[in-house]
Amino acid sequence: MAKSQLIKDIVTDKITLEEGLQRLLIISFSLENESLQNWIKNELNGYPDNKKLPNYRKKIAYKISYTGINGSYQVTNIPLPASYIPNELQKYIVEVGILDNIKTIEEIIRTNAKVGRDLTNIAGSVYNKVGVVCLSITQEYSISSFLTIISNVKNKLIFVLNDLEKTFGNLDSLDIDLEKVDTPEIETINEVIKKRIHYDGMSEER
Repeated sequence: MAKSQLIKDIVTDKITLEEGLQRLLIISFSLENESLQNWIKNELNGYPDNKKLPNYRKKIAYKISYTGINGSYQVTNIPLPASYIPNELQKYIVEVGILDNIKTIEEIIRTNAKVGRDLTNIAGSVYNKVGVVCLSITQEYSISSFLTIISNVKNKLIFVLNDLEKTFGNLDSLDIDLEKVDTPEIETINEVIKKRIHYDGMSEER
């Protein structure tokens, strides 16, 4: 059986992941697989909070820089040592998760945009600990972490579509015929898909 053009287009980057997910969403309606639909919708719309994030969107690499006065020196955009940050704030700094939708992430990679957050609100705590005056503090996320997110979503998308193709045939009509497959097989494919989207080396089932 020839591969679905949809799968080929995703593998060769002829369509965006956003478009690939939208097409899978249409196909998924027939399966009534709530877990799959929730994953697709979160990737398309963005995640509501860190509690819903899959592991591949957590533990983002970053660097922290500051501009200010260190002793008698005025410094601009240099690394802020982790030891300057009070222990009670470390968790807030380290536990970074990316909530953005997949379209935004694709655009960040395409434009090589700098993305992060302003941490100037912790300047007072840094001063109290080490005496360094921070006029601004920024946390910049590594582009490699966004590439990792894209890679994970793309791989999961390809695997799920391949599983569906094996069970239901060509997917280019964006429709699947459940009448050709018995109920136990549909239940099995739904379980396989659930594991595909929730597994990346450790259990993510909620």
